[in-house]
This record gives sequence, structure tokens and C-alpha cells, in this order.
Amino acid sequence: YTEGMQKKEFSTHIGGKKVVAEFNGLAGKADGSVLLRAGGTVVLVTAVMARTQAEKIDYLPLTVDYEERFYAVGAILGSAFVRREGKPTEEAVLAGRMIDRTIRPLFDPRIRNGIQVVALVLALGDDDAKMLARLGASLALGASDIPWGGPVSAARVTAEGYRLVACGKSGGINMIELEGREVTERDIVAALESAQKEIEHLQKWQEQVLAEVGKEKRKIVFAPASLEDIAEVEKRGGGGGGR
Repeated sequence: YTEGMQKKEFSTHIGGKKVVAEFNGLAGKADGSVLLRAGGTVVLVTAVMARTQAEKIDYLPLTVDYEERFYAVGAILGSAFVRREGKPTEEAVLAGRMIDRTIRPLFDPRIRNGIQVVALVLALGDDDAKMLARLGASLALGASDIPWGGPVSAARVTAEGYRLVACGKSGGINMIELEGREVTERDIVAALESAQKEIEHLQKWQEQVLAEVGKEKRKIVFAPASLEDIAEVEKRGGGGGGR
């Protein structure tokens, strides 16, 4: 906990339900953090980026963890002497991957500093903790000094025969998860249009929030491409170097 940090709260409605985003000193060591509440569901999301670049890697070192705790539903796993949470469930792993797929395209792919986003479910009520975690990841990154091209929002559309989750920003959608059977193209287009309206609503709200709590983004100096890399790109692109 960071003493002296002024708590700020912002609220909006998603699907007719009130969602509260609280920025406080609860995770004071993180580069960015937010506590999200909707009904009886509470999720803490933190974002951290290493100060130094990892060596000998050629990819963006981003890790996303979605962590469920048994105490979130008032239960304890194990005996009176051994209380363990157990390994992540398949649903938790998939929830982390969905957050990853949503936020990863908005990072500069040249970044080699390790980045970790953790969504911790503190209390589980009737509201969907996974949707709060997706929103929280965007807010935590946006409030931090981590260079990132967000915010990004997610919306869920459920109807008879299908369930769709769409994520996106700036009038576009960059990730879709769809579960259904024998769904017409017209139904999917209508669902995406409905999701887009919700995404735009959340985007405007996030922009207002981050205008108040966002930090100046960290500057990263990228090493220039080597002659070998340039030669390889020219070779794969036709080698002419023409415009």
C-alpha cells in the first residue's frame, strides 16, 4: 500500500450494470493498477514492465495471468494444515490468453522489456470477473508509464444460439471469440454492430478516466537494425530496395 496516494473512483454502466474503477495505493509497487467492482465481483489488475531489456530474444516478452482464488467464493482448498490454491483451471488459462490476444497487438513489437499483467479475482459475485479483468488490463496499462497503444475495450453479446465477445478500439475490432451453432451471417453482423456500440462507449469512458490518472509514458530507445537484418528483409521483400 502506498501512503498518501489519493484514491480516485470512476463509474460507468456495462450492459445496464454499474462498474466502478478505483485507483489507489493498494498495489503501490506496480507501474499501474486498478481495482474494479461490479455487484459482488471485485478484480485487482496490475501491470509492471522491467527497467532493462532482456537479451537474446526476438519477441515481445509479455505475460498475462488471470488468477482465481478459492477465498473469492468463501472456500479453502486442502486440509487444516495444507491450504493450497491448486494449479490454474483451464477456464483461467483461457481467460488470460484472451486478455493477451487483446492487448498484445497494441504494444510496439520491438519492446524487449519484460511485461506482466496480472488479474486477481478477490471476490466473485454474479457479475463476470473475466470481463472486468479485460477492462482492468486496459486501465492498468493506460494508467501506467508503460508504452502502449490503448485503451482497448471488450463487449459481450449473448443470444439464443451463440455467445460472442469482441474487443477493439478506434472504430475497429481486433479480437473475437465466438461460440455457437448454425448462426446466420446476418446474426453475427448484428452482434458485432451491437458490440461495437458498447466498445465505443467504453472507449470514451476510459479516455476520460486516463486523462485524469494516466502517467507520462516511458521512453524506450530501440537499437537500430543490423546490416544483416536489413539484408534479410530486402532479400525476402524482393531485394530490389525499390519504392
